[in-house]
Amino acid sequence: MSLKMIFQGCKSLVFLMAFVISGCVINYATVSPDKVKEAVSISSITEKNMLHYVGPTVLKEETYDFTIDYNYYHLQSWRDLKTNALKHQFNVRIANTTGKYRTYTSARFDNDLQADLTELRRYERCRAPGGRGGKGGFTECFNEQTLGIALTEDFLKTHALRGFFLNVDAENGHQSRIHLTSNYIQGYLEALKITVP
Repeated sequence: MSLKMIFQGCKSLVFLMAFVISGCVINYATVSPDKVKEAVSISSITEKNMLHYVGPTVLKEETYDFTIDYNYYHLQSWRDLKTNALKHQFNVRIANTTGKYRTYTSARFDNDLQADLTELRRYERCRAPGGRGGKGGFTECFNEQTLGIALTEDFLKTHALRGFFLNVDAENGHQSRIHLTSNYIQGYLEALKITVP
């Protein structure tokens, strides 16, 4: 391999890292509602005569059993262009590198109100002990589960001033605690042109 090819490869890697880092700098849990509003993407679903709104993703890391859980979450909504009706969903993606898959089966809000939870996606990828050679060590697994929680417009309006906590429970007893902040909800609702009381 020539030095020129190595240099080009390194240059590409630097640009890729810069791109990834620049996309991860903003913590939408703490920025102003205006910043959240600006980051909401709106697209048209022509065949269903709908608009699709997707809020920016928030990342929260938490340590559990010597592993790190990565909790990614955002709001999304669909607006029926004929009736103007809106449907809202809170998406939570929990990823970790434990050796055993954790199945999240229920969720509840801080007031013990049970959440309407749907599994949207499940993904697991494992690598043999010791890498490709398979010698020694532990099997390394990457696990990911994406959940959707149906929310009403009244629920979002009610929590626009305080935010809310969601506790997501796994079958093995593990719990992920997720906080959607008031500034996020306010900015998101402004993007949807919903007035907050």
